[in-house]
Amino acid sequence: MPNHEPLRANWAKHWEYYPSVLTVVFVLAMLSDSLRSHILPWMRENGPVELATFAFAFVAGFLGLVTARKRTKARGIQKTTFFMYVFALGILVVALEEIAWGQAFFDFETPSYFVENNAQQEVTLHNLKGIHGASDYLYLVFGLAGLIGLWGFQDEKWRAIRVPKRLLALLLTITLGALFSIAQGIWQFSSLESGLGRKLAEVLELWVALTAFLYVWGHFRSRPKKS
Repeated sequence: MPNHEPLRANWAKHWEYYPSVLTVVFVLAMLSDSLRSHILPWMRENGPVELATFAFAFVAGFLGLVTARKRTKARGIQKTTFFMYVFALGILVVALEEIAWGQAFFDFETPSYFVENNAQQEVTLHNLKGIHGASDYLYLVFGLAGLIGLWGFQDEKWRAIRVPKRLLALLLTITLGALFSIAQGIWQFSSLESGLGRKLAEVLELWVALTAFLYVWGHFRSRPKKS
């Protein structure tokens, strides 16, 4: 019988390219009238993509706080430890925003302020007037910051917050996808009236959460050096 183990091992070895490939497949599928109907149910409010985004972001934030705490015990508060605290809290906010701070699960009534000022009339900050629709710029900042961290902070003194090189494909996908989504929003390409730009933003949000999880997971598993 043929041995498929080397082929399976090779696929597993290059897992970091899967999100990039899936993003291209998603874009092509959204441009097809026959395939779009199969994709949209996955993108619905509180659907599989949103829940996966919440899960990755929440676990990343929790593990980030645990990692920062372990490092604080080992060598006190340092710049890199402070960064991990801030990063973990930031990604926790992303997770809670994704479920409208619990409203998606507990279905509590929306306060009057959010009814009047929130584009979706739910308890989220990123949908408030003046902020709604600007998420693509946040994804762009995340992607660029990750790329800067990947290439500019490989020195040993930045080891505690170093960005793994295996996240390069994900960071490039987020950065280029955000630029595409921003451009689509500005120029309103007629070929993308299917809502590709809006739905692509949800995919990018998933990749941001996944990247944050993989980044924190790598540091969570490493043992902090005692000062």
